[in-house]
Amino acid sequence: MRNSSILLAGIVVSLSLNVAFVGHGSAPRPKSPVVHNLLVQREEILSAIQDNDAHLRSLLQLAEQSKLLAVQARQAGNGAEAATAAQALENAEQGIILVQQKLTRERASLRQVNSALDQAREWPPALVAVHPAAIPMRMTGTVKITDAQGHAVALQSQGFKLQPGMSIDLPGRHSSMRLQLPSGARIDLGPHTRLRYEAGKSGSVYDLLQGELHLNERAKAYIYKKFGARFRVRTPQVAVAVRGTEFIIDTNSRRSTFTVLSGEIALRVKGRKAAIILRSMQRLRIPAHGTIPLPAAISGSHVQVWWQQ
Repeated sequence: MRNSSILLAGIVVSLSLNVAFVGHGSAPRPKSPVVHNLLVQREEILSAIQDNDAHLRSLLQLAEQSKLLAVQARQAGNGAEAATAAQALENAEQGIILVQQKLTRERASLRQVNSALDQAREWPPALVAVHPAAIPMRMTGTVKITDAQGHAVALQSQGFKLQPGMSIDLPGRHSSMRLQLPSGARIDLGPHTRLRYEAGKSGSVYDLLQGELHLNERAKAYIYKKFGARFRVRTPQVAVAVRGTEFIIDTNSRRSTFTVLSGEIALRVKGRKAAIILRSMQRLRIPAHGTIPLPAAISGSHVQVWWQQ
């Protein structure tokens, strides 16, 4: 345990140095909406890394203390105290593993955001407003992007222009994709998903034809006002009004499931006049046919964070 603790402590120091280095970059150029929201996202990730860094230090200290107490209790012949200390040691070691996993994911996200920032800073703000571009931040498996005529669209790290009728297909069971959008929204697409982009009169419309979508909408109010970047997602049964929230959609021919993690969304179901308001930590399954149930309250254990895998 001591050798592993020393190794873990070395990881903590390395993480701290990386955080300090990344946090003191050169001053950014005048910000486009994409740059602004990427900077906000990077600050959130850096804050999470620092918090988990501190948590890991505490767990390492607790593990060492628990190990020492267990040895002392066994030497003193106090079996109950030794068992309590051993349990505390086991809990601390499990916590260390979980925090390390979080830090690994956060560091990967930080690299992606920094890469996207380097690219987005080269775009003139006016170009982003007139020709919205999506930045592919992460892809696995097979990803196909086609225009309205069915022609393949080349994937480039600096992004691709969103055009009406453009479709994104992830046909494989190991396929996934993360997109950063000009409004600041981040979209994660799961396996067997098909998404189509349309330019509506009042902003962007994303048709989720099938599959799973996770959306984290970080755009600020002034960005909506300046660029008219209203954002909607539709499934075959439901239209979703989005404004600064985080939610998941899973849709197929039988039903659409909506899970709100923060904020709220307004659902407009075909054939129904009144909108359904779905709030934070609520879920609603809307069948293609039949009665619509009431929203159900959920907890974190009910949410599968497949986009972080």
